[in-house]
Amino acid sequence: MYTFKAEVVRVIDGDSLWLKVDVGFRMTYTDNFRLARINTPELRTKDEAVKEKAYAAKARLEQLAPPGTGVVIQTAKAGKYGRWLAELLVPDGDGNQVNINDLLVEEGHAVPYMV
Repeated sequence: MYTFKAEVVRVIDGDSLWLKVDVGFRMTYTDNFRLARINTPELRTKDEAVKEKAYAAKARLEQLAPPGTGVVIQTAKAGKYGRWLAELLVPDGDGNQVNINDLLVEEGHAVPYMV
């Protein structure tokens, strides 16, 4: 598992976002990352109830990690669609880190998902 500092560029949906990752040596890497181990409802659906839940999950992720926020990611591999799978960690104000992946599941915005 690799740990990097990153900055949120844009939230795409409840379980994916663009991050600018500090890879060291004054170099950054910007790409689309998927939150590991979880799945949120899809935005692109005709089912209005599902769409409402999808927008709620996206809004919650944007609230927890708005664009410009400094975060820590832990990643080890890419998923089947080529996006890096990451644990997203944000500071809680007390010097600890909160795992956003776990929090979205705890709050009911996501369900556990194993590849």
